[in-house]
Amino acid sequence: MPDTPSISLVTPTLNAARFLGEALESVAAQSVPGVEHIIADGGSTDETLAIVRAAVSRPTLLDGTDTGIYDGMNRGLAAASGEVIGILNADDRLAPGALNHVAEAFAATPSLETVTGGCIMIDGEGRETSRLESPNYPQCPASLLFGVPVINARFFRRSFLERTGTFDPAMGLGADRAFLWRLLQHRPAAAAIPAPLYLYRAHSGSSSLAGDPDTKMRIWREHLALADRLLAQADGLNVRVLLSWRALEGVKALRHLRSRGDREGAEALRHELRAGDRGWWRRLPRGLALWLKWRGRHSGI
Repeated sequence: MPDTPSISLVTPTLNAARFLGEALESVAAQSVPGVEHIIADGGSTDETLAIVRAAVSRPTLLDGTDTGIYDGMNRGLAAASGEVIGILNADDRLAPGALNHVAEAFAATPSLETVTGGCIMIDGEGRETSRLESPNYPQCPASLLFGVPVINARFFRRSFLERTGTFDPAMGLGADRAFLWRLLQHRPAAAAIPAPLYLYRAHSGSSSLAGDPDTKMRIWREHLALADRLLAQADGLNVRVLLSWRALEGVKALRHLRSRGDREGAEALRHELRAGDRGWWRRLPRGLALWLKWRGRHSGI
């Protein structure tokens, strides 16, 4: 068996005391030796720092300030020394045995640059609500845009990230997809692990999984901004896929504005959609078809 690669985990935190202990325990429970766990704290004022310092897994604490979660991720990634890197959110957990699966995959195939596993959705109490199986298909632009990004159920060789770059904090909640889109353009050597690697927690304080209308609207708006940015650099089939995604995200946002009786906001958004793509509404059938293919069967996620 080839040598087991060293693994680093990065966790950005800001007043994350509520669930951080569970995240740290999930790392301590892994049987892979020598895991480097970097906590990039953005200036917590609750018990976060005390929890980190008391953790039996002895994580490395980067205590300071940042501009948000993706800036924190970048600080942690810059400090990581492992050959393989993953990101663990402070309110989530690694699945039991996850790092064994990851280490075995990278050790077995030295040319491998990224792996993706399945994930389990849990509620605020830690109860399972749904599952997303590991993808048994090559990643493509459509699966990335219309599917579930599962950034945390992915692990990367550090040498690959050094070539491709890290997160763009300016993209807000679209930074995950922007990051993965850029990585996809490099055509990485990838593999799927047929096991759950990660437990995502949906709760009221989650930045992306809270499920409330305001959070959803923020995500849709940031997806539209991301689509426009990627379109400025895209060509060929990527343009068609991006325009279809832009149209579908635009309709979601329009429906939300109408449900709130915000006619002025809805009209402004329609003008914005037309300005970027004059026949945008004609792309909805394709957008819906791609959503049904890549996301519809996991609509609860």
